Amino acid sequence: MLVRRLAIIAVGLVLASGAVPAGPALAATAPCTYTGCNGKDPAGGCSASNTGTIDSFVWNGVYVEMRLSALCHAVWTRSTYPRCDNNAAGQILTEAFYDLNGTSLAGWQYGRISCNGVQTWTNMLSFSYYVRSCIVYSYPPFKWCTGLH
Repeated sequence: MLVRRLAIIAVGLVLASGAVPAGPALAATAPCTYTGCNGKDPAGGCSASNTGTIDSFVWNGVYVEMRLSALCHAVWTRSTYPRCDNNAAGQILTEAFYDLNGTSLAGWQYGRISCNGVQTWTNMLSFSYYVRSCIVYSYPPFKWCTGLH
């Protein structure tokens, strides 16, 4: 009993002094989650940590990635293009579907392809849908995508 009381007093003194005892880091708070992230910019807090590329491809030198935020449970498409020519005239696209066949569209977000290595991205869509990342050109009509995830 005496040992327990001394331990409580010691913790109280540490907290009263303003020091924070060592321990696990506090979990980050998500600015949005799931469908609450639809249409939002990942730079608003979802791309800061627990983020990674879950699929990618290169088309004519344009690197296209599907990015996932585990914190926000949302995805977006990011592109990087090192040159500056007609390939930068396309768009990137994140598509969300209700079904694994990709026939029932739930939503989409477009973004521009930039050049000279500047990364650009779409706004987010919830990872609760079946999602994919694409590159799109209007003339001639062309679309290439990752698989559905």
